[in-house]
Amino acid sequence: MLTELQSTSVPTPIIKKIRGTLPPWKFCTAITYVLLNPHLTTSFEDLTDEPIGQVMIMNTVQNYYIDAFEKYAASAVAGGALFRSIVGGLVPLAAPGLFDNLGYGWGVSVFGFISVALAPAPLFFYKYGEAIRERFTVVL
Repeated sequence: MLTELQSTSVPTPIIKKIRGTLPPWKFCTAITYVLLNPHLTTSFEDLTDEPIGQVMIMNTVQNYYIDAFEKYAASAVAGGALFRSIVGGLVPLAAPGLFDNLGYGWGVSVFGFISVALAPAPLFFYKYGEAIRERFTVVL
């Protein structure tokens, strides 16, 4: 028998589809895993949502590279892949020191704070993107 709260809540599949794209959600789940130590299958279940956000971000960024640098699209996508690979290689090197100094709770929180700080970036570029492109023109 469902309680009134259960019957009026948002269906779980909808939440599972959007939570991988929300930086505050990632911040909260990371802290929950560190502090509460849930069962391992819960962690694996949440890992299935992470690629959704990553694919959405990667597809939009690559489409921007292709649209912005039409003639040199392959080089722009390769440059983005190089930057992504460098960051992906440096974060694991810095993480052990971060966790040793701050502990797992605050160490994971640093990544959550970074994602929350970067979340409004699309709105910033939507509002000021034209002025930035006019000021720093790229001649191809």
